[in-house]
Amino acid sequence: MSASNRSNRGNLDVALQHAIGLLSHDAGLAETQAREILKLYPDSVPARMVLATALRLQWQPQKGLEVLDPLQAAESTSGDFLHELALCLGGVGRG
Repeated sequence: MSASNRSNRGNLDVALQHAIGLLSHDAGLAETQAREILKLYPDSVPARMVLATALRLQWQPQKGLEVLDPLQAAESTSGDFLHELALCLGGVGRG
């Protein structure tokens, strides 16, 4: 891995940790952070997970499901993914 790729990966990791930390006290800001990450890394599954969680925490579980739906095939064995999917499904009465 080149130094540039390591630096980009480090920046992504720092941004994701910041967004995850925001979930506990400011879901709106966590949503904003996740959307900013996705502008630069549109295929980032962890950023999509943060976005789905932030939407659910803002009483928008249907929007969270819309973020998660395209990931179901690839993430169907991820415990974290399945947990968030179940919480969003429960939030829309499909639990």
